[in-house]
Formats: sequence, structure tokens, C-alpha cells
Amino acid sequence: MPVPKLRIENLSKNKIVIEGKRRRKIPVIRDLSLEIKSGEFVIILGPSGAGKSTLLRLINRLEEPGSGSIYLDGTNIKELCTDRVRRRIGLVFQVPVILTASVREELSLPLKLHNLKVESDNHPEELLRMVSLDTGLADRDPTQFSLGQKQRLALARSLALKPEVLLLDEPTSALDPASSLAIENLVLKLNRRTGLTILFVTHNVEQAKRLGKDCAIIIDGGIIETGKPEEIFERTTNRAILDYLGRS
Repeated sequence: MPVPKLRIENLSKNKIVIEGKRRRKIPVIRDLSLEIKSGEFVIILGPSGAGKSTLLRLINRLEEPGSGSIYLDGTNIKELCTDRVRRRIGLVFQVPVILTASVREELSLPLKLHNLKVESDNHPEELLRMVSLDTGLADRDPTQFSLGQKQRLALARSLALKPEVLLLDEPTSALDPASSLAIENLVLKLNRRTGLTILFVTHNVEQAKRLGKDCAIIIDGGIIETGKPEEIFERTTNRAILDYLGRS
């Protein structure tokens, strides 16, 4: 039986809240388990504050769990250096952050940070083509781009290291409807053409339906149900999910 690309076992994470002189632990992730096969596109759906972004940060080792384990191709990521994990697992945030004043420099930055050589002179143009941006933008100032273009550029930057897994943390929530649809179609095409394993976090039920891929619903830090969005919504009797759908 093939080893899952990602296996998450009994993951838990608390945050510390200080109230006056008291410190209180609040669970953010609760005994969460999930398996993702190589090449899968999985939607992580749930309301704000459910633990979706924290889950991605734990997978990318921006945070460490209180308990539980995450395996990448069968290896516990704690046995891998953080640099190696982040080369293999890319992460795109909700709001695109542009770090330089040149697209070419922006797209070369991940390689420089990981002490890797640019494979070809056309490397930036190749990345721009992957995210359906005009290659003529390679020498432009990305700080002048539209928000939709900036998010595409952030996606291209995350692909510079040729990750095996791509984590997308609400990548369209700051975009207008047309730009959101464009990003959705783009990541679906990336998954289909390259076999890249993708975890797409969203709170938007309609977006989950549009994407139409396997879905894990997370509420209060735990996975409640998995399956195709439409099938879950039709069959569920889970009160937490019904309450969430009523608010969405």
C-alpha cells in the first residue's frame, strides 16, 4: 500500500492566553488526524478560528505541536531540518507579501535563501508562465501590481523551490470575485498538470463546492467529516456542521 504524502496523527496544539496574572491554555488543534495521498487536492474547510491556518503552520514547521506527529513520505518532519521541510512544502498566505522591487529578484529569492543555484536564465519567465502571468513582467516592479497579480506572483515564488506539497491559506479571501475564480482555476490546473499535492484552506462553502475536490471539515480544531463537499452537505446530521452552514 503506498505511503501517504502527508500523514497527520493525533495532532494537538494549544495557545496561551494571559488574563491578568493567570495563564490559560486554549486548544487550537484537538487530536487531529488526516491522510493525504501524493497528487491529491484537499480542501480544508471551516469557520474562522477553527484552526485551519494553525494546521498549515504546523505542517510547514512555522509552529510546533504540543503532541502528535506529521509525516512526509513516511518520515516524521521533526527528523528533518526545518530548511528541508520548507523546501519540500510550500506555503502561500492569505495576503500576498512582496519582498523586493523586481519580479526577477522576487522569484530568485527562495533559491538564494536556500543557497541554491538558478537552473536557467529563463527561470523567472518559466515561473510566470506557470501562474499565467505575462513573461514581459519579469523586469517590472511588483509593488505596483494589482492584488490579484501579487497573489499569482506569491504563488510563483512558492513554486520556485519545486515543492512536493503546496499549502494555500485562504489565498483568495482578499481578492475580488474574478481574481478569486482565476486563482481557483490556476491551482486546479497546477494540480492536474504537475501532480502537485495541494491543501487549500477556505472558510467559503461556495468556493469549496466550486473546487469540487475532497474536503475535510474542521471545527473547533478537529476534523468533523471528510468527503466531497456536496455529499457532506447533503448527508450530514452533525450539529456543528449544520450550524456552520447556517452561518455561511
